[in-house]
Amino acid sequence: MYHYLKWAALSLFFRRNLRYIILILVAVVFIFLADAVYQDLADYQRAVGHPENILYLLIGKWIVILLSAGLLLFAVSRLGFGGSRNKSSKREKNLPPETIDAIDQRLDRFKGSQKLRNRSEILLEKRKKRD
Repeated sequence: MYHYLKWAALSLFFRRNLRYIILILVAVVFIFLADAVYQDLADYQRAVGHPENILYLLIGKWIVILLSAGLLLFAVSRLGFGGSRNKSSKREKNLPPETIDAIDQRLDRFKGSQKLRNRSEILLEKRKKRD
């Protein structure tokens, strides 16, 4: 049973954070790709006999790596690992406080100790009253 709970929790984590996981993977791929492209182009420039262009390639490589690292840090910071964040809905953020209080008052009516009955319970009570 514990095995199923682990898979359910992992599935929920991936479902909620899929876009940030994809951003992390894209950033890592860009970092490795920038290094591979730099190596290839630097070797080509050395073979052709233009080693002065390697400086521009190195600057471009580090720009791509720094942008990818920024994307990586952003995506990692946005991952949700727990319910400790205060997540209020977008609708509540835009409402004035008195409207939120009115909504809370309406919700408090349903939080009471009222007994909720379904259709079958009502029919059974009617039948008992007839008998």
